[in-house]
Amino acid sequence: MSNEPKYAQAFVREVTAKVKSKNGRAKTVHKAWKGVLKYKVENPDYVERPSEGDDTRSANQKRREVWRQVAQTFDSETVRSKSEALDALAKWKRQMNDQARVMALVPDPDTYVGDYVHSFIDDLEASESIERRTVRDYRGIANRIAKGFEEVALRDLTAPMIQKWENGLIKSGLSGTTVIKYHRLLSEACQHAVNV
Repeated sequence: MSNEPKYAQAFVREVTAKVKSKNGRAKTVHKAWKGVLKYKVENPDYVERPSEGDDTRSANQKRREVWRQVAQTFDSETVRSKSEALDALAKWKRQMNDQARVMALVPDPDTYVGDYVHSFIDDLEASESIERRTVRDYRGIANRIAKGFEEVALRDLTAPMIQKWENGLIKSGLSGTTVIKYHRLLSEACQHAVNV
């Protein structure tokens, strides 16, 4: 997972309204401050450059990423000045980026079991909570897990499937102690997926 904040750009806008004054003229009055956060997403309209011939893609089709934004109007009773609006914006941006970081940790239930176990090991390695030798051992086990649960999504993994896989490992000649190590890693990864 990237440590980059999701919401890279932020700014405030003044919300105004036109009202008629007593003399009938229209005048602009301040109503509130609005915070805007911008973030990039993959462009669903992106098209690869043709390998041959003319590039007939539109400007939008050439962009790999596009900007999206979310906005929030701040309470006009508590946020009256631009300075207060900028403070409210900074607080909101921190909250939104914290929430985005947490959501990035939540696994997609359609993620394949093997892919998730590999990413779980990547996270353990990045946090330096396990030794290098252990990382190597875990990667070997993760490859066996990925092979045993090919194209099985996290949401579809069941206890009987795990038991059948473990029985197959024993029949293939692995010792009970080795199978327990495999089970432990799979169990830790699944527990992590549930608790995130």
